[in-house]
Amino acid sequence: MKYIKQIAACLLGLCLILSAFSCGQYNDPLYRPDATNENETIAEDQTEAGDDDSFSVTLTLNGEPFVPSEEEPLNAQWTDGFSFHAATFDENGKATISGLDGDYQVTLSSVPEGLAYNPNVHTADNINRHIEIPLYEIIKTRGDGSDEYHCISLNTPGVYQVTLNGPRDKVFYEFRPLENGQYSVESWMDVTANSINPRLDVYTGTFAAKWFAYELDDGGAASQYTKNFCHNVKISDEEIGNVFTFAVKSDTRDNKYPVTVTFVVQFNGGFSWDRTKATLILPTENFKHAPDYDKNLYDFVGAEISMGSFSLFDGDRFALNEEDGYYHLIDEATGKPTGPILFAKISQPCRFFDDAFTAIEYRGNKALTVSNNTENYKLFIEGWSAMMSMGQSMDMGYFCAVNCPCWTKGECPGACVEGCENCTEQCTPCPPEAIGASGYAGYCNTDGCYPVTEELKEFLQKYSISQLLFRDGQGFVETHESIKAFATEADQWLFACGYYVEK
Repeated sequence: MKYIKQIAACLLGLCLILSAFSCGQYNDPLYRPDATNENETIAEDQTEAGDDDSFSVTLTLNGEPFVPSEEEPLNAQWTDGFSFHAATFDENGKATISGLDGDYQVTLSSVPEGLAYNPNVHTADNINRHIEIPLYEIIKTRGDGSDEYHCISLNTPGVYQVTLNGPRDKVFYEFRPLENGQYSVESWMDVTANSINPRLDVYTGTFAAKWFAYELDDGGAASQYTKNFCHNVKISDEEIGNVFTFAVKSDTRDNKYPVTVTFVVQFNGGFSWDRTKATLILPTENFKHAPDYDKNLYDFVGAEISMGSFSLFDGDRFALNEEDGYYHLIDEATGKPTGPILFAKISQPCRFFDDAFTAIEYRGNKALTVSNNTENYKLFIEGWSAMMSMGQSMDMGYFCAVNCPCWTKGECPGACVEGCENCTEQCTPCPPEAIGASGYAGYCNTDGCYPVTEELKEFLQKYSISQLLFRDGQGFVETHESIKAFATEADQWLFACGYYVEK
């Protein structure tokens, strides 16, 4: 029996070395037996640093050595599938053990709060005895992810975590790519622990319309019970700006909850991309409150014209009136833009959506960031006061992160101007001219409308393009249940527009 175990251990080590990688990680069938298994032995902490035959583990964070705190000690763990060995990290951040011989998978007993690592890719053997395990900061998210239309928005590749409270609990996410290439979403659950089985629901569609496609229960590292998911998405140039949506859920071997699932979003096998933060767009409009129209005397009608079985948005019917700075319906008799003023729905939903522009980001997405995520129209629409009050009510800052020293000490209103030396890397510097700036929503009439200006028209056009509202007959507006409106490329901006006509 002893020799059979040795042969099996050698074969297992060979499998660890030669196993194929999936989503940049190996798909390992290693199964750690329960502690009651007679084949498992636990080695006590051994730290003979001078032993030439010793194995060791060190940790890094952001490329720098990481030393666990004395208050939260943790162990490095080696297993060959039969025996299990552990050593505590010392004051130098090194865990050392002697007496090992063979091929081992290396994991950690725990991870400091706010950090994570991939427990399924680190191996050691008689040739490579000393290894480093990189730790990664968990990116904080906003929102509750209650369904596919109230997703948590993930804005950058990196490591994330979600807490699930039962087998039917699932949290929805959407990710908006900035570049073409290969993206993946992979769970990082320890296959040697073999206690949690994460799963993924995959959705197709766009931000505005989504459909469940299938459940994913494999693709990543696996053991007898734990099978990590790995979802690959290839993004073409035409798909940049769209979102891909998924929901994370999990089963547990002992049916104990809550559980925490760690997963990573990668871009071309890495966690980051080179990008600049989106430019915050400020309105130039000299605002005045939009007029109200007596509902007993006027109806608000859409900007489209009926073509029988469908409707058409025709931008040639409207033009900018240079005298007031608003778009008007062109007078057929004179050919001049002197007809009714064209309005856009801002603080109330237009006919195609359930949310107004002022509420569309409450779901945790970045829908108001357009032009391939280079232009941020959030302040343009909502205004400074609304942005700040919403952030404070949710105990979250839009500009300053929740751990920003300036905010926690009460030294700023939730935003620090560019050049602040105390802000964290997660903070978004605020242009000085943005502080106190007004947005279109603050001047809408009781119908949630504001007259269409040139800059408002530009936003509506960019928004439509970013959300694929019109896409060769398959866009959200084009497939609407009741309206089914179409537009040329240049006329998409009219989707949220209409004007008042006398009854």
